[in-house]
Amino acid sequence: MRKRACFTIVFLLALILPSLLAGWVEDGLLITYASYDQDYPQIAYTGEGCAIICWQDERNHYTEQMNIYAQRVDTAGTIYWVFNGMPVCRAEGVQSAPRVCPDGAGGAYICWEDERNENIDIYLQRIDSDGLPLWDLNGIPVTTDTMSQYEPQMMRDGAGGVILVWTDGRDALTNGYDIYAQRFDSGGNELWNTGGNAVCDYPSAQYEPRAVPDGEGGVFVVWRDGRHGGYPNYNPNNLFMARLDADGIKQYEDDLIVWDLDQTDPAIVPVGDGGYIVVWMDFRNGEDWNLYGQRVTAGGTKLWSIDGAPICQAEGTQYIYKGVSDDGGGAIFLWYDTRSTSTDIYAGLIDSSAAQPWGVGGLPVCAEDFTQIYS
Repeated sequence: MRKRACFTIVFLLALILPSLLAGWVEDGLLITYASYDQDYPQIAYTGEGCAIICWQDERNHYTEQMNIYAQRVDTAGTIYWVFNGMPVCRAEGVQSAPRVCPDGAGGAYICWEDERNENIDIYLQRIDSDGLPLWDLNGIPVTTDTMSQYEPQMMRDGAGGVILVWTDGRDALTNGYDIYAQRFDSGGNELWNTGGNAVCDYPSAQYEPRAVPDGEGGVFVVWRDGRHGGYPNYNPNNLFMARLDADGIKQYEDDLIVWDLDQTDPAIVPVGDGGYIVVWMDFRNGEDWNLYGQRVTAGGTKLWSIDGAPICQAEGTQYIYKGVSDDGGGAIFLWYDTRSTSTDIYAGLIDSSAAQPWGVGGLPVCAEDFTQIYS
């Protein structure tokens, strides 16, 4: 799927920011045509009709292996920076899996996984509306602790800075992987403990963090947790949740979202009452993976059925992708679905009471022959 990266970038524009496509050519705008592969595109709307796109790029693979590049476009399809993109990071080694969010001033924050120090670390850069770095060349370290850190999630903190959450291996050999977080101000200064604050360092494996801002400078975090399987046996895996305030202090102890066989891949969406809705893949039927969800208040109270409300229990497996708020206390989620003889794309609207106005099990976004998946 990596060779389809240019087409993936155009698809993401159509999915996330349809207004940007007004007046563009029918077959889409070419963002990069650099040599070798460009993939893992990410996009953020930065205001005034513009968006910044970033991706991992192998054009320099003989000397630097893989780097991070970015480009800015507007509603007219104008490309602002040098064709094929501006470099965000060209350090030695592999830089991959970028994430991007707006900085509130026309630029963007971009984070990524980085192997310049042999293990996997997380680095962060802020670029301005001209694509120029505002911090150290090739980014600043979020964490370079021993072992590896990966799966970064990033969001604005509401005060001009950003919060990052990631899976952390500093104690992996003794206690398994943990979940950590850090907050940075607009100048690139750490606001929490050096190396990050522990969201969860329970002696088992925690991974697959998903996070959204709490609207007060802090963050809600949901993750996959193997504590009920016993280290090093990580199964079954269940979902836990926590909240860190603006100072990085946990507001309640780790709370179990669901404990019923195996759960994975949570997708989390903030809702207007200060809480969030989370949907996940669930193996409680012992045959295939379906979708369940839960609504959680800012204080950590679960509002739906104790082990979650069923979102889609169609035959086959449903693979959750992502969700967005419906601006009415509910959320729209997207997944790909194997209920038919091929793999198709489905979407569902879940309101604040767990009802599904679009119908139980979602609506097909595309159910043509053969396979449709996101990349």
